[in-house]
Amino acid sequence: MNVLLLLSKRFTQLGVLFLMISPVAWSQTASFTTTPAAVNGVITICQGSTILFTNTTQNNTTLAGPTTYAWSFGNGQTSTTSSFNGITYATSGTFTVTLNMTDNGIVFQPASITVIVSGPPPIVPTIGPGNSCTQAYTTNGVTIFQTISQNGCGCPNQNMGPAISLLNSNQYPTGTVAQIYWGGNGNSTNGGTSSFTTFNGPFPTSSSTFNFPGQTYSGAANNNYGHYAGGSGFGSYNLVYVLTFPNGCTYSSYYVMSWGSGIIDFCANSSITACIPFNYELCFQNQFPGNTYTINWGDGSTPSVFNYPNLPTYPNVVPHAYAASCSGSGNPTNYTITVVGTNQCPNSATTNTQGPFFVSSLPTANYTQTPGLTVCQNQSITFTNASNGGYSVASGSCTNAYDFAWYVNNSSSATGTGYTLTSGSLGDLGTFPAVNGSNAMTVLFSTPGTYTVSVEAANIDCGSDILTKTITVLPLPVVPAQTATICTGGTFNVQ
Repeated sequence: MNVLLLLSKRFTQLGVLFLMISPVAWSQTASFTTTPAAVNGVITICQGSTILFTNTTQNNTTLAGPTTYAWSFGNGQTSTTSSFNGITYATSGTFTVTLNMTDNGIVFQPASITVIVSGPPPIVPTIGPGNSCTQAYTTNGVTIFQTISQNGCGCPNQNMGPAISLLNSNQYPTGTVAQIYWGGNGNSTNGGTSSFTTFNGPFPTSSSTFNFPGQTYSGAANNNYGHYAGGSGFGSYNLVYVLTFPNGCTYSSYYVMSWGSGIIDFCANSSITACIPFNYELCFQNQFPGNTYTINWGDGSTPSVFNYPNLPTYPNVVPHAYAASCSGSGNPTNYTITVVGTNQCPNSATTNTQGPFFVSSLPTANYTQTPGLTVCQNQSITFTNASNGGYSVASGSCTNAYDFAWYVNNSSSATGTGYTLTSGSLGDLGTFPAVNGSNAMTVLFSTPGTYTVSVEAANIDCGSDILTKTITVLPLPVVPAQTATICTGGTFNVQ
């Protein structure tokens, strides 16, 4: 173990990230699932199929952020988004899919599977809208089924929701098995709780219509097989249609089903107080298929635009640098963030805001020392606070008020091994209200050695900043006893 630690330190000095090649450094393992599902780490599909890759690492461990994702899908395609990734395999062959992750500097053990792509399917299934309020659009190569009617982004009545139709199901070979993965669990009272529907045929000669969330079962007379995927109704869902043909070939295709206008899901709807020099961090819990997110920061800067699946989600954040609300005394400037979520539903958008909030500035701890940082034994040093309190907002007004305290050897004690406070006081920021230290304090150092002296400055919005310096105390010189016989005017050497 000692050898490993020494090697790790040495490799770090040489600029080599030893942790990435040492198995003992992997404290966590990345994970993901696929639709269709892999079996024993292998997924076999027909040429032209699309696989939906879903990162599940967050289900096994708590991510602290910042987190990076590096997908390699084996066919030349890559991605840096968490989830979801619909990847099409257009050529036959064997491909290795790998997910590499780092979280807060920790390198995860990669997750990987093998994708085997056979020849083309007997027939390429065609899917289209299944009722009058569902329309199809194509965005970034993905077909989106969006509910649209004369009433906006919903359907004509509460018992109707979006639906898909299997347009060429009458051409499926006998023995074909179809599965629709809805992207969410159903409602037990209307259509079942499974997250997918399996249909073994025989398929009708006309198109087969399958309902998405919100429709009641209307019987087989009109080929409506009823399903409540998602259970909660309105929302956007990743839909995967999987056909397994009698020859063993599995063909999968990926779609988005969107019911209603765009959805915005903040980690918390309440705003935070940002503190310069740090950014405001806007946090999203989830993002939704087919959505575009436009963030207006409220300070006149260019809005940020993210298309699914590129919106950073927890534990990652979308940062923004603001100007301070205060530059002197007076009224502070406040900011309000406005986020607009849109999808293919025309003339409709979802708006959510955070704010108003203030942007304060962190204190800067500082002090001077007289005579300096190096003294002799039994000498004193006077320390003078020179901190800047930054700006915060109190009772709607700007203030540069702050509290500060001193520490000697990380202690709030006026006396300790080798030192004594001879004037002034250290203060205490751990009490309420805080007790400030003296603007100037003098410390006598009676024992040779090294000491640390710190000043901590804190304001009400941004917390504290600490500055620590090292004091060197030199021993007094000692002249050894000497014996010598010399004549008047002579010299001798002290040994």
